[in-house]
Amino acid sequence: MSNVQWVMENGNYRGLFTHSPERRTSVTYDKNGNLMETHMDILESDLPTAAMDSFKGKKASRIVRVVDAKGNTMYDAQGKPKQ
Repeated sequence: MSNVQWVMENGNYRGLFTHSPERRTSVTYDKNGNLMETHMDILESDLPTAAMDSFKGKKASRIVRVVDAKGNTMYDAQGKPKQ
């Protein structure tokens, strides 16, 4: 990890850090220190098959795995149609 930064965001603490140039992570804690959410950049090849299927025909500029406080995992992919 490198370049760890902590910021206050909407009354919560958010830690931002990098594992490598293409792998950024952020964690959000509430004011009591409870983990609320984790965001981690992933590669397209790390997406589950169902998520890959819904993203066919697009080129991802960034894909993020989001895990909430209850352990639910979601994926956010920003992209545009492949040329």
